[in-house]
Amino acid sequence: MATVMVAISCSSNAPEDIFVKSGENEWGVALSTPSGRLVSQVAPVQVQIWHDSLATDFFAPYSSLAKSKDAMVAAAQIEVSGVVFDVEDTWSRASGDLTLSRSVKVKGDMPEAGYATSFNLVTDLSVRWQDVSFLA
Repeated sequence: MATVMVAISCSSNAPEDIFVKSGENEWGVALSTPSGRLVSQVAPVQVQIWHDSLATDFFAPYSSLAKSKDAMVAAAQIEVSGVVFDVEDTWSRASGDLTLSRSVKVKGDMPEAGYATSFNLVTDLSVRWQDVSFLA
């Protein structure tokens, strides 16, 4: 199991406010930045597999949401060639930042392969480079 954390500055008041239904039992995320700009992702879970000198990306929306104390827990599953990636994201808010803590459990075996997981956001078309503050 691997766990990573990332903090995002946004204007949402609570973690449960960020989820948007994208299909039957499927959720994505939409965040408003402090400048009021929207960033979103309909499939917030990405797994990249490296095998036979090729990198292939797989995406999934969240398939379940649950409230847990002051956090929201969102889960997704991606299956590739008999290997199952169970991803659990815990979204919480502290000190004005929305924090994503991701846990990944891998079941199965794919010899001579590697994987990475990521969380990517798509910006609204009105966002300009001047509006973005990386590593601030």
